[in-house]
Amino acid sequence: MKVLLLSSTISNLGGGVTEVKRRVAQSLAAMPGVDVSVMGLEDAQTEKALPLWQPLQPQTFPTIGPKAIGYSPKLLSAVKSSTADAIHLHGIWQYPSYAALKGGKPYLTTVHGMLDKWAINNSKYKKQIARLLYEQAALNKAACLQAFNEQEYADIRGLGLKNPVCMIPNGVDLPQDVAAIKAEKPIWADVIPAGKKVMLYLGRIHPKKGLTNLVIAWKKAIDTQPVAMKDWALAIVGWDQGGYEQELKQLAGTLQLQNDLFFLGPQFNRDKQNAFAHADAFILPSFSEGLPMVVLEAWSYQLPVLITNHCNLPEGFAHGAAIEIKPEEQSIAEGIIQTTTMQSDALAAMGAAGYDLVQRKFVWSNVAQELLDVYRWISNNGPMPQHVRLK
Repeated sequence: MKVLLLSSTISNLGGGVTEVKRRVAQSLAAMPGVDVSVMGLEDAQTEKALPLWQPLQPQTFPTIGPKAIGYSPKLLSAVKSSTADAIHLHGIWQYPSYAALKGGKPYLTTVHGMLDKWAINNSKYKKQIARLLYEQAALNKAACLQAFNEQEYADIRGLGLKNPVCMIPNGVDLPQDVAAIKAEKPIWADVIPAGKKVMLYLGRIHPKKGLTNLVIAWKKAIDTQPVAMKDWALAIVGWDQGGYEQELKQLAGTLQLQNDLFFLGPQFNRDKQNAFAHADAFILPSFSEGLPMVVLEAWSYQLPVLITNHCNLPEGFAHGAAIEIKPEEQSIAEGIIQTTTMQSDALAAMGAAGYDLVQRKFVWSNVAQELLDVYRWISNNGPMPQHVRLK
């Protein structure tokens, strides 16, 4: 079985989409009888990202014109020339969608939360143009769409898309050397006072993540519960998009949070693992997500998490692994206070519940096998999997 994985980038500029595509590709490549190729567009971080894909060697192609579109005739030619039995397209709204549409092969499209109301209304007019030019046709022609959860399935059907939909979640790698990482110095050791507990945000510095409300909520929590909050710090780890991080730093300065809130920039590989291993809780107050990899990663490090229902992980609440917050200042503040006033054993129990949930439901080997079944089906090499919905 030959599979081509396609997206707009192979680098960290793609955030969680890149991480999902990379681990899907590597997990598939480890399976007998599966030949995996990877294609994407060139960007400023491509060369730096290539070693992370080993043993795979992604092909990347230059773009012409605005980066937001990703127009790349060479990518289209390469897709058409591929000998793949099936294409797996990760993400929409850019030229790789057109390449999949015109590639001449059956394709599965993973929309990665990009069809929910918030995402569609963000850069609304650009997306309307893309939809008219190619995206609606690309969505309509997909042999199958992948939904991570019930909400994403509802979003797909709510837009009138009648394609088969496979219900397959994201996956995560269970960390193997947590004790060794915990023995290392925290990445924030030089900026956050020793002895303080750390609530971690890790991901893109983007308005949809609810970070403005998080900063304001942290101040509200301090004003409401100063005794409990003096033992905690907020670490914001991630890569800036469009200058938004500077806005947040200015807001934090205005609120006099210099000793309580710390911006640590993007962290990858061992440093990213260090952040999870040394954190005491994790927060994602997002307005819009597909199924956020970062929450699964936090659970894999046995962290209690605070998430909104837009993270589409209701099993986290049902399993006692997460505190539900709304992406609003007051609700976030209340969740922060609830977490920072909990006993240590209660926080540990939440983290253990998250680890148990990930171990049972969200490991990459299971995800890759379910996707492989879909590739075989859409290329007429196997039966329709049970997790595919036709209605």
